[in-house]
Amino acid sequence: MKARQAQFAALLLAALISCVSSPAQRASTSGIVYPTDTTISTIKDGAGHVVTLNAQEKVAFLFVNAIEGAENDCLNTFFGGPGRLCTMEELVQGVRTKSGFAGLTQNPAHDPNYSYKLAVIVGQTLLITAIPRHSGIGAFALVGTAGAMGQIYFNPNGSDLKKVVALTDFGIGGNGFKRSAM
Repeated sequence: MKARQAQFAALLLAALISCVSSPAQRASTSGIVYPTDTTISTIKDGAGHVVTLNAQEKVAFLFVNAIEGAENDCLNTFFGGPGRLCTMEELVQGVRTKSGFAGLTQNPAHDPNYSYKLAVIVGQTLLITAIPRHSGIGAFALVGTAGAMGQIYFNPNGSDLKKVVALTDFGIGGNGFKRSAM
């Protein structure tokens, strides 16, 4: 069953990847500062194999996770989120909550290595992608329903999202690129 779900998600990614765009995604020559208070535990794929990410891929991995987390904050009215999904532009600018701002600490468009895209597929189902701007680094995609943890996929060999593995075991210590909404 999991294999069929992974196949379906990969096909869905391939079908949708070309139609996702945002003005906030334009490339910039300035870089991203890796959050020094953040750690990533050992990452494993669905078969239990360790997946090693280089420094550029770690940044993309953290951004994909932060975008998903910020969307969850946007939906969460208990902490003062607007109770809806937010656009990438809103996540970059910050969305006011009861106790501060939800969103991202840095603009992913400033990452010289990746192009990030956020799309709502149906209802509250999200597609978040990090596509390499050059060879030598892998691509990421997250598919999931906002408010619940989505599934992250990774192709270590480039931007082809038809050839992904599911990342099923990992942990992130710290906020990464996500603003704390509380």
